[in-house]
Amino acid sequence: MIWKYKQSNDLTGRKEAAWEGRIRIAIRVDANAEIAMGHLMRCLSVAEELERRGAEVVFFVSEEEAGRVLAERGRRHVCLKGSYKEKERELPALLQLLGEYGASCVLLDSYEVTPAYMRALQDRAPLVYLDDLNAFCYPADVVVNYTTGIRKTAYTKKFRGYEGWECESEIGAEQGSRSNKSQDWAERNSESEDGTVRSCGSSASCDCTDLDGMHSAKFLLGSRYVPLRAEFSAERIPIRERIEAILITSGGADGCDMLRGAAGCLSRERFPGVRKHIVAGRFCGHLRELEEMAEEDESIVVHRDVQNMAELMRKCDLAVSAGGTTLAELCACGIPTVCYASADNQLAGLRAYGEAGLALYAGDVREDREAVLESIARSAERLAGEPVLRGRLGAAAKAAIDGRGAGRIAEAILSVAELYSDRYCK
Repeated sequence: MIWKYKQSNDLTGRKEAAWEGRIRIAIRVDANAEIAMGHLMRCLSVAEELERRGAEVVFFVSEEEAGRVLAERGRRHVCLKGSYKEKERELPALLQLLGEYGASCVLLDSYEVTPAYMRALQDRAPLVYLDDLNAFCYPADVVVNYTTGIRKTAYTKKFRGYEGWECESEIGAEQGSRSNKSQDWAERNSESEDGTVRSCGSSASCDCTDLDGMHSAKFLLGSRYVPLRAEFSAERIPIRERIEAILITSGGADGCDMLRGAAGCLSRERFPGVRKHIVAGRFCGHLRELEEMAEEDESIVVHRDVQNMAELMRKCDLAVSAGGTTLAELCACGIPTVCYASADNQLAGLRAYGEAGLALYAGDVREDREAVLESIARSAERLAGEPVLRGRLGAAAKAAIDGRGAGRIAEAILSVAELYSDRYCK
């Protein structure tokens, strides 16, 4: 069985932007077959929350692929028409556009960035960076890393390698005219007992800043900041004694052919009477083969262009998923999940999910695909036969990821835009 979701291109009902007097947020992000949809989807979630709070949002992307996705969703965007891997080449055009747009703040989500690129953006407007890698000392006003279990020491150890970098939470507020503003910002945005929001100050000699010693970075760390759409903030699913449906997903792409693999190992012989919902992402390269599987096995349903993923997820009793945003969405729904890694940037987070008891980790598919598939099958059988375990996993996952992270990030973006509004001349 194959379901297709119609995508409306009718934007006539969308209101035109009223620019005067409104905060304008620029989002720099990309999506394509190589990097899939995760970066763009989490930025879309933050964009929704920003607009809910009255801000105007425009996306800046490298390539037409991402532009088409945004156009389908009625999103205001600019295509820079370059390679997403060569960020510094776009700077002259991007900086001019940001100036013309009058950006109050820039949200940046990309692995292909350099210190020079980030400094150039931060010279134009306050910069918020969505991070997974902790690759270098980021010149940013806010750094968000929602990896489960991440601690501020992951950043302070690296940043202390730069002369002049100190952690405000340990030495007190920085000196100068911005100390009161920095303290006010932290008080407004610190929401967790263990201090997930942190401030760091630097002197002019620090390699990570070029703002005359007036730079102050805030850190939003941990699973409270997972950026998901509003529909994922609802209550978790009830746990049925007997499972009726399994969701199989790999995110926006499926480079390791895991959708077919997982569907095969969760066969109707192994799970009789259980429906398998397979979500083929926009950049899935095996759609025809999946459709052939669905034609031969009536227990398999292939979904494309799903408009309400939360609704589909809540129909299922357990799931198989790669790491990334989709796994976080499943946790927010309280769905017991068997997860696997298919990329380096997923490894730390997936291990943390497993260690925290939020999901069952089956391993890295790139190392031994067949072993991972067998682990998925065994774990799914275990979950199917143990409703108490499913209930425990679902409750822990929902407690860790409540679905309100995008709103928290949006509040931080608007706060930093207001706080540092006097730094920039529009």
